[in-house]
Amino acid sequence: HWLLTVEGRVPRAQGLARVRDSAEHALKLDPALAEPHLRLANYRYAVGDAAAAHEHIRRAAALESRNPLVLSFAASIAANEGRLDEAVRLQRRAVEADPLAAVLRYNLASMLFLSGSIDDAETELRRLIELTPEAPNTSEMLGLVLVLQGRHAEALALVADGPADYQRHQVRALAYFATGRTVEADGALKSLIATCPPQERYRVAEVYAYRGEVDRAFDWLAPLPGEDHYVAWFQSHSPFLKPLHTDPRWQAWVGSSPGTRPADRAG
Repeated sequence: HWLLTVEGRVPRAQGLARVRDSAEHALKLDPALAEPHLRLANYRYAVGDAAAAHEHIRRAAALESRNPLVLSFAASIAANEGRLDEAVRLQRRAVEADPLAAVLRYNLASMLFLSGSIDDAETELRRLIELTPEAPNTSEMLGLVLVLQGRHAEALALVADGPADYQRHQVRALAYFATGRTVEADGALKSLIATCPPQERYRVAEVYAYRGEVDRAFDWLAPLPGEDHYVAWFQSHSPFLKPLHTDPRWQAWVGSSPGTRPADRAG
């Protein structure tokens, strides 16, 4: 229910109610389970009750301190508070506890990516592809990593096959621009704009920031009402948006965003 809610596949109010009801029922069946407390923390955060959310997380950790989902939540909290090095350490422990869990390893790669440990992010993404070739979004994130490493031809080759979705359009728009292929870059950016869902429009901002078109980047950063907290948090740490950080409008955007807590998507 939580995944369906954060991915927008069910109405928010309906999905959150199901998260709450299911988690409360689970605790009635077994009060010693950690995960229902974590899902109630998701719910409490979503409805604006941070104090209750923190209490559920505390109770989950007391019940199962080595549970990989508990560790992943702790990593998310550390990341939210700007302690990215600690977040990476905790997320590594979560992966060590469940090394075949694709979502946990993807989250580790994401934290490494956002903390600037680009080479380590590449290592984890390649491990994930080896373990779970069908894991969603992995090749696309690896493409972004390769762009940051200046390996543009490899990035283009990586996304040459597969669906022509907005994530692949973004990699192409970045890599083509970096190699001076302006016509192809403009075409890929146009395709990205045409296919990018509203909650992912920051990807367009990333491309414009990479191109040095700061005004257009800020146009695509304007927050929408009720925007996903994870999206706002991810934008605030995106390495592609760093060129915007010295602009006075950046702090104004940070102040207007709906929050920076990463909504944990671990299953």
